[in-house]
Amino acid sequence: MLLISDLTLLDDDIFTLNSIYTVEFQTYYEIMWVPIADVKDDEQFQKKRSKMPWYSSKSVVSKAAARFIKKYWPFKQQTKVVVLNQEGEVVNKDAMTMIRLWRAEAFPFTPERGCELWDKHSSNWLKLLVETTVSQSMSQSWETKQLIFLYCSAEDSKTVEQIDDVLKSKCDTFKFTYSNVKTKRKQFLSCLKNCISWKMQVNKGMTDSQTLQLLELYNRYKQQSGFAIVTRGSSVLVNTSLSDLCKVLSEHTQWITKKTTRDNFDTHFQEYYKKVIVMPKYSHFSIPIMDGDIPECIKCPIGDCGRDMEIIVTFKCCHDKH
Repeated sequence: MLLISDLTLLDDDIFTLNSIYTVEFQTYYEIMWVPIADVKDDEQFQKKRSKMPWYSSKSVVSKAAARFIKKYWPFKQQTKVVVLNQEGEVVNKDAMTMIRLWRAEAFPFTPERGCELWDKHSSNWLKLLVETTVSQSMSQSWETKQLIFLYCSAEDSKTVEQIDDVLKSKCDTFKFTYSNVKTKRKQFLSCLKNCISWKMQVNKGMTDSQTLQLLELYNRYKQQSGFAIVTRGSSVLVNTSLSDLCKVLSEHTQWITKKTTRDNFDTHFQEYYKKVIVMPKYSHFSIPIMDGDIPECIKCPIGDCGRDMEIIVTFKCCHDKH
């Protein structure tokens, strides 16, 4: 397995690979780090190398080797793992995403194994996201098809507090579960990006409903610094912005009536949501981890639109050295 990265290789990725680098693993695979960098930095190289129990080149690879890797195993700074068999044949051009998602369960790290694992989890992709990063204690909520509110914001603490207050006051009466991702926000977003990256690897058309739901959730967070999702078990009822969820919940006196029970709470919620939340005239979406081909087509996931979206390429810099 060739671990290909630049010198900014994340410690989280080193930790993940360390977690599967057992004696049993080494019976079938060895790992070699192949660092690529335009400028040599021996101090940074040694710092990363000291955290690895596997093989490594003696320094950043030559320019000729870097050109080969960039040409045949498209490398654009995103860390990847190329899997080779005993004959030196490539069996997977990038197994890093599936390793991040499933760790040792991804063995033997082939695309076919990745498809098996995704099919296993795809009926409840949100459960995969939540239990991997936020909390494993919510498993009973999925199995009993309980109503679940999940939300998060990087900046808007006031709106989050408003949502917290309403849900806290109603959860005992209407028996639903709610969770503010809060301190696990970065881990949740990272796992979400990996799910989208995996779907891009196996489905460049990007047209299935699961991919669109993942993409919509990711873009709510990136564009509006927060997201909100409401599910009944594994069925997504509402995938929306933090402000839209807050609006509907803050106006609960308009739709929670004497006829509202724990069994129809979600129905009343959805009816009012569709009544007061207006679909935007224009939509635009960002795709994370573009290490490969641009998808041929993306269907608009907003409402019942479903049209092919226009492709516009944007280059972005956050001016952050760290």
